[in-house]
Amino acid sequence: KISLLIDLLANATPIEARYIARLPIGRLRLGVGDPTVLDALSLMHKGDKSDRELLESKYNLCSDLGLIAKVYAQDPSSLSKFTMVPFTPVRPALAERLPSADEILEKMGGKCIAEAKYDGFRLQIHLKGNRVEIFSRRLERMTEMLPEVVDAVRNELDCDEVIFEGEALAYNEATGEFYPFQQTIQRKRKHGVEEKSAEMPLKLFAFDILYINGEDVTHKPFTQRRKLLESIIPKDSKTLSLSESYLVKSSQEIEAHFNDFISRGLEGLMAKDLNAPYIAGARKFAWVKLKRSYRNELSDTIDLVIIGYFAGRGARAKFKFGGVLGAVYDPHTDMFYSIAKVGSGFSEEQMSELEKLLSAIKTKKPNARINSIMEPTYWVEPKYVITVTADEITRSPVHTCGKTGNSPGYALRFPRMIGDLRTDKRPEDATTVDEIIEMYKMQKRTEVSSEGEEV
Repeated sequence: KISLLIDLLANATPIEARYIARLPIGRLRLGVGDPTVLDALSLMHKGDKSDRELLESKYNLCSDLGLIAKVYAQDPSSLSKFTMVPFTPVRPALAERLPSADEILEKMGGKCIAEAKYDGFRLQIHLKGNRVEIFSRRLERMTEMLPEVVDAVRNELDCDEVIFEGEALAYNEATGEFYPFQQTIQRKRKHGVEEKSAEMPLKLFAFDILYINGEDVTHKPFTQRRKLLESIIPKDSKTLSLSESYLVKSSQEIEAHFNDFISRGLEGLMAKDLNAPYIAGARKFAWVKLKRSYRNELSDTIDLVIIGYFAGRGARAKFKFGGVLGAVYDPHTDMFYSIAKVGSGFSEEQMSELEKLLSAIKTKKPNARINSIMEPTYWVEPKYVITVTADEITRSPVHTCGKTGNSPGYALRFPRMIGDLRTDKRPEDATTVDEIIEMYKMQKRTEVSSEGEEV
């Protein structure tokens, strides 16, 4: 590989060499995201953004922006024939949030599927013949990292060709207990795979199916897709299992299943619309997550993109790290907007690791996709995602999330990092501006409800 790279660089112009050198380390620093490119493609051919929706729908099926651009440039009409195929990862469907079981049930027409939400990492599995490929939530190839999953898929599924999704959790074979996410994520490695597989085997809980035996089934309602999934997953597998799910018709049933899942150490509950299709690459109310709610805290965690960091002072001077500037994503503008300075929740080990990682991607000025009034000590490329919790969402003139005209933006009160870096998420997978605004509204509704109960 090094020899090939040397040959490329030797024959490249200076500007070509700049980007060739950035490809292997995954940092092109273009200042342009995929949504902007999709807009540009439509503008190039139509003079407006009228083809954007079509382009995005096909991009969601193949996740290859270069291929979409090539096909569209050669013959725009051929995009309509573009279909899902095994071994080309599909951009995953995403869930919305609602604050209560009552609102979930109302949104889904009085009944839904209540499914266990597992605290592992999401996988997309492709099988055709004897070949198996596994992709992460970020659509990164992970096949060699998960040998027991590959073996089970190859030998135990009752079909010849399939694309399905599941959540993988590491577990203790002696006790049957699941390890927390911070330990499960250790299975994402290139070295010592067999040893880690023996030490921390995985259980894969299948929860949806996208394609089977040559047919794209994403347009089918969830109930039909679930039956297809049930028909191929073995009942006695050590590695493969169906996600736990129940048909519910009352908020009391949702609450009961939610409390049961939480008591067993699971992350929460995912409510699914019985009649909804699988909507690749989109965040819709076909899926709604309900997670543990703590008193005096937000009812859900928030995923932030690190856009800068602060120099350490006092006791933190030795780590050269005093916290990060976090941002949320706006898919409408393809920009990252600041929402919080996060200075707590880090262990000493994490501070050292973050300083090392972030110092390697420092920039002299903010990336073109960053919109922030607050200035950190150092700007960085929007690359790493962290999960935080906070006491509440407030309005603030200091941050740009949701800021319009002279109105204040939104900010997190007392944010603190939980867990480790979310290496399973891209910057564009971070919580969105729209989600923050909706969470703020939910928070206000909850406050009003609580005041009413106290009266």
